[in-house]
Amino acid sequence: MLDEHRNQSEPTGPTPQSFGAFAADHGLDPFVATGMVAADWMLFGGLELPSLGALAVVSFFVGLALIIPCALIQHYAYGDGWGAAIGKAMLVGLLTAIPSSLPSFVTAGWGIVGAIGKKHRAQSRTIDTTGSEVN
Repeated sequence: MLDEHRNQSEPTGPTPQSFGAFAADHGLDPFVATGMVAADWMLFGGLELPSLGALAVVSFFVGLALIIPCALIQHYAYGDGWGAAIGKAMLVGLLTAIPSSLPSFVTAGWGIVGAIGKKHRAQSRTIDTTGSEVN
């Protein structure tokens, strides 16, 4: 019954614009993702693997220490609010602190989504001839 009243011109599934908006809200800044993947690979390949996990504690504290710069970059470069920036930084910091190379794949994918979101944000903003920003 409800389908009879629905306008047939409205899209019924996900659209590229809806994914772009999702990516803009939930993505990770590509700079943060690249840095955290590099840190994870350096920690896992340089410390944890040769020491057979004995230095995993170092990886944990490095991951926690990287939360602050990630939150700052996420807030100022990506444009997230403080709550979202701190939450994303905590998640990516804890993923880096896990003594394995597998979390870096999640971080890299999250960074790709963030790059799509950054492009969507840039396309959604235009500048008129007076130089003021128009949405």
